[in-house]
Amino acid sequence: MDSSPPLFTFGMFADVQHGDKPHNLAAGRYFSEAAGKLSEAVVKFNEANVAFVVNLGDIIEGNDTDDKTLSDWTAVENALNPLKPTLHSVIGNHCLRLPGPKRDLMDLLHLTHNYYVAERRQGYRFVVLDGTEITVKGNEPNSDSFRAAQEWLNSHPRGPEFPHAWDWNAAISNKQLEWFVAQCIDARSSGEKMIVFCHYPVQSAAATDEHLLWNHTDVVRILNQNADVVKAYISGHWHHGGYYRDPSSGIHHLTLRAILEASTDKGPDFGNAYAFVDVYSTKISLRGCGWAREQSREMDM
Repeated sequence: MDSSPPLFTFGMFADVQHGDKPHNLAAGRYFSEAAGKLSEAVVKFNEANVAFVVNLGDIIEGNDTDDKTLSDWTAVENALNPLKPTLHSVIGNHCLRLPGPKRDLMDLLHLTHNYYVAERRQGYRFVVLDGTEITVKGNEPNSDSFRAAQEWLNSHPRGPEFPHAWDWNAAISNKQLEWFVAQCIDARSSGEKMIVFCHYPVQSAAATDEHLLWNHTDVVRILNQNADVVKAYISGHWHHGGYYRDPSSGIHHLTLRAILEASTDKGPDFGNAYAFVDVYSTKISLRGCGWAREQSREMDM
């Protein structure tokens, strides 16, 4: 067994979906407890002195009024304020329930761009994709993105062929996909391995058919064409989490369990859900905490 220390460690969490509203016990969603669980995770990230932390999206639920939604956002901000390492945020569909244009949301998340290179560190490149780019949520009805989303939904009736054609899913634009391909090419020339973060899963074996990015096949094609560089794709959105290794490319697809649905009702130690990722030159080691503990695994790079 390799006993050498990791090159570095980062933390991550998914789908906080905090909201000052009644729990949905039938769905196992504990809205008003989520910010407190996030506070606990922040303490652990600080204690571990991680290099950075990734928020995989859906940091709020969205409430009955704009004022309540903004108040929920403030609760999450208060939970995150003590965080010492850099936070890299992924935009999720519930994030779009914040009032105002997407630019305001990005300002609140301290993002200068909706998709970006989060880190380049010791032979690794960490890339954040925005799966909420083409959506009917959070876009003005007269915007190109809204119209493109509406056209996609109209031409892909939900059913056995398109089980993911829900309006709470979305798509990545061709412009962003071209940027992603360019990042793969640049990472290859730089001798870097890449880990990709996006809110939406792209493999049903790591989630469900209903929770996939609309144009997941386009993303999978790019991932597999660049499997010499891309080693892992990490997402949220499907709260129960999942894992799948593509046999054709060897790429790891990990969907992290949601803080929102972590509960001691599931088990005495399952009251939270977050993870540490130890990064080595030839592997990454996921150490899940709470409900995410069952997702712990090593993934070769």
